[in-house]
Amino acid sequence: MLFTVIRWVGAAYLIILGVRALRGAGAAPTGKPEQGGSSGRAFLRGLVTNLLNPKMILFSVAFLPQFVDPAQGNATAQLVLLGAVFVAVQLAVDIALGVGAGRLGSRMTDGRWSRRINRICAAAFVALGVRLAFGS
Repeated sequence: MLFTVIRWVGAAYLIILGVRALRGAGAAPTGKPEQGGSSGRAFLRGLVTNLLNPKMILFSVAFLPQFVDPAQGNATAQLVLLGAVFVAVQLAVDIALGVGAGRLGSRMTDGRWSRRINRICAAAFVALGVRLAFGS
């Protein structure tokens, strides 16, 4: 019964968010998004987030050691090398995503794009709320 109550409350909340967003979707944008502070502070926040991320800890503890072969030499050195390769690949992907999102975001600050995105998000909230309420 508690699950059903939580499901209905969640569905109602999503629908309310969607309706509110639809009401505000036609409004003119207020300008550029707020800046998040200095880049050093953003880097530190991202570093702490990744270091405390349980998925990354689980990946490092459960997945990487499977590729270590003690017959090939020092296991610690192999783990460090695998970890460094993983970090390098992730860094390249994150940089590409950041640059791409920045470019796309600067093009989408136009009011026309902002209204379209708001309407799409509002419709998605309402659809998810209805699906949660009446779906299987």
